Amino acid sequence: EESLQRMEEKPVDLLGYARDLVNDLLTHQQQDRCGVEMMVEYEHLVSKNKKKVVSHQLLNLYLKYEQEKEQRTIVTGITAPFMNACPCAQRWAMQEFNQQVQGEKEIIAFAPLQSHTNGGKATLNVYEAIDFCILYQILDSSFPLRRELLSGYDEHLFVKKTHQQAMFCEDNIRSLLYNVVKELQSKVQDTTLIEINVEVNESVHVHNLYGYLKESLGSMEKIITI
Repeated sequence: EESLQRMEEKPVDLLGYARDLVNDLLTHQQQDRCGVEMMVEYEHLVSKNKKKVVSHQLLNLYLKYEQEKEQRTIVTGITAPFMNACPCAQRWAMQEFNQQVQGEKEIIAFAPLQSHTNGGKATLNVYEAIDFCILYQILDSSFPLRRELLSGYDEHLFVKKTHQQAMFCEDNIRSLLYNVVKELQSKVQDTTLIEINVEVNESVHVHNLYGYLKESLGSMEKIITI
């Protein structure tokens, strides 16, 4: 702790900071071996956007500095979130598009839609005893639920369906709200509390988005038209 306090006036140079901290510890604790491991959150500004608007990249920097007598070991590293579009369904989309446009003069309606794919998590709580199968059906009707063991054409159809009903986080809430009212208005009391929580991984951005709603079923019925 005393060594850290002595480092407070040091310039913020990670390697120099780690080296000086190790030397301080070796000197004041009279040791032959010491190591410092640092993990730093760093906000990197970039202007490589076409419109020259400055963007922020959130990076994690890593530095490990160890010294034993005259032997030094230094490890430097960086972790950066990246965007990836899986091409597994592209060939199916290309084949389908080719079949659809044969003989068509107006092809724009058949053009594949481009969007970045987001993972999401939705939670639906009903403050009353109700069958889990009903809750699952509400979620399944609101947006495409991810599933395992998809390959080939089935994966293409899942991707296509997802992009055809592209939604923002607030649209996820609206879709879920609509199906809650549709399915539960004849099954629970108007005074029953309904809690909806949606989290979306923005993928192209570093941050996540959240949507939350907690109201009685009766209040929800007033703002949704079935």
